[in-house]
Formats: sequence, C-alpha cells, structure tokens
Amino acid sequence: MIVGVTIVVDADGNAELVVGTESVDARRELGVVAWSVLEVLALGGSLDGSGRWVANSNVREIGQRLGIGKDRAAAALTVLRGAGLVVAQVGRDRGSRFAPSCYEVRLPVSRNTDTEPLPPVEPEVRPRVSGRVHPRPRTADHVPSLFDETA
Repeated sequence: MIVGVTIVVDADGNAELVVGTESVDARRELGVVAWSVLEVLALGGSLDGSGRWVANSNVREIGQRLGIGKDRAAAALTVLRGAGLVVAQVGRDRGSRFAPSCYEVRLPVSRNTDTEPLPPVEPEVRPRVSGRVHPRPRTADHVPSLFDETA
C-alpha cells in the first residue's frame, strides 16, 4: 500500500486522486510509466458492489490514453501487480486479443462529504531579488586580457 495517496469520490461519483508528499519514495520506485498507469486506472474506476475500486480497461486502451505502446503498458501493469497495487482479471476475446479487463486498484478510497469547497491556497509571495545572484568580485582598474601587450 502506498502511503499518501487516496482516491477521493465526491457525491456525484467523480474521482480525484489526492497525492501527498509521503508518496515520493513509492513514486520513484514504481517509475513514471507505472505511476501514470496507476493514475489512469484510479481515475477511470468506480466502486463495485463489494466496495472495491475497479477500472474496466485493457492494455491497448491504457497505452492509447498515455501515448505509449501496449507492451510498455503491460510492463507497467506487471510492476503495479508486483507492488500489490493492482489486481487484474484479464479477459481475452476469441482471437487472443486483449478484451476489456477488470483491474482492482488497491488504494484507500474516501468519500468527500464536504459541501463547501476548500478555500483557495494563497501562493507564497517571495521577494524578488534584482541584480546578479553572484555579484562579480571587484578587481583592480586593469584586468589582464588576451589583447594586452606583453613586454
């Protein structure tokens, strides 16, 4: 289980993925592609009758949504299954092609029951420093150059 990642569902059933700073190490271990696949599945899923968060998709569709090939999407799903974040029930059609599959996403799910939106976060205002970051050291009046005549 990844710490710091939660699927938040609003009253209309819309999902949002809330990611905290605690998940930095897990994101690094999973890699960019596997993390992106996890996001696609988490945001494309819904609660089933038994309270599991499931997404109906297949590797081709996931690859198309991310702009990657099916093999890379399948490899990312293998990483997610190995990490215990996704449980797959893969379907196949008659021609051995990937048919829609059911992927259970094992992230915490919470209901957002807040009726009022959260207040906007004020951006941190940093004073702007003008000039050089590293000022040049003062030198003597004459600075030697390649064009100086040597005696």
